[in-house]
Amino acid sequence: ESSVTLVFVSYGGAYQQAETDAWLDPFMKAHPNIKVIQDQPIDYAKIKAQVDAGNVTWDVADVGNDFGLARNKDILTPIDPKIVKNAKKALPGVIQSPWRVAVIIYGSVMAYRTDKMPKGRVPRGWHDYFDLKAFPGKRGLWKFASGGALEFALVADGVNPRKLYPLDVKRAFKKLDTIKKDIVWWDTGAQSTQLLADGEVTIGHSWNGRVHDIQQQGVPVQIQWNQAFQTQDFLVVPKGTKHPKEAMQLVDYMTSCAHSARLTYYITYSPPYACALSHVDPKVKKDLPTTYNRKALYFNDRWWDKHFAAVDKQFQSWLQS
Repeated sequence: ESSVTLVFVSYGGAYQQAETDAWLDPFMKAHPNIKVIQDQPIDYAKIKAQVDAGNVTWDVADVGNDFGLARNKDILTPIDPKIVKNAKKALPGVIQSPWRVAVIIYGSVMAYRTDKMPKGRVPRGWHDYFDLKAFPGKRGLWKFASGGALEFALVADGVNPRKLYPLDVKRAFKKLDTIKKDIVWWDTGAQSTQLLADGEVTIGHSWNGRVHDIQQQGVPVQIQWNQAFQTQDFLVVPKGTKHPKEAMQLVDYMTSCAHSARLTYYITYSPPYACALSHVDPKVKKDLPTTYNRKALYFNDRWWDKHFAAVDKQFQSWLQS
């Protein structure tokens, strides 16, 4: 067989290193004719630019829950269910599509500095994140319309978490106004935990694997799993890849029942398939989002797929106001 080189692109940092150790290196051992080289960070605009120019250099991309749905279908290759065996399967709350396959479940969580909490009290949910009297200090938040800010605000304001959608956008901004001057905005996952590590924020929003990472470094920070939003990353194949078959083979390898849980030995993100849950690293089970399924809330990716442009416009003007 002639040799093929695939380019895999993801988010960099501890996560992409874990993907390399858990999946990419073993995949190359199993497929000596396929070489995987890597790029970072993922950038949706770059996928579109490559496809539009007819010069696709990325073969498999790791993307967030806000990508790979109907509004992106023109720039993606449909996933081949003949090759990718879990293309139509996933745990409840995971929104698969003809163009994407879930690769991890992670928690979009609230994390707090244990050394800065009032005596004997810790934040129990998003309501406390917004309570600056009971829990004084700055708040870390992702500067991204569909990153969770609106959902957190509505849950904090008493909306039934199971009935969040369609989002009451006006009500969400009104609630966010109550803490606006105390928000420290971040743009990247690395910044989200840096703010906690530096003590610049007392309570922050981040992703569970990132928080686990700074916990290992001795930062006095704890995750509140109650009302954590479970979300996912997905694998997509840009339209016009020169190696569709090999790209699908890599997607299948990373999402298969046999290999999906291998990532838990390197970072605390869960496999999105029931068949893989029994294979997770027992030592980190208590740090995996799927352990807290009963407390979990979910983003509605399909709602965002339809409404992102309009809501993002409102978000940007609210930031300026």
